[in-house]
Amino acid sequence: MKTPIIQYCSDLHLEFYEKADHLQAFPIKPFGDILILAGDIVLLKLINKYDDFFNYNTIVGE
Repeated sequence: MKTPIIQYCSDLHLEFYEKADHLQAFPIKPFGDILILAGDIVLLKLINKYDDFFNYNTIVGE
């Protein structure tokens, strides 16, 4: 059985980025089998504004 590789990102504070293209310019490059988003990612009331970020295809750049 292969031991999974765990990748994590913490305290991204997406709400502080003024430009919508920031996440496309600096994507999270996956290297692990599991991605954990921890800490302050985005305010819940703004989560719909970041649908592209939470779309798996956007994260992996496909």
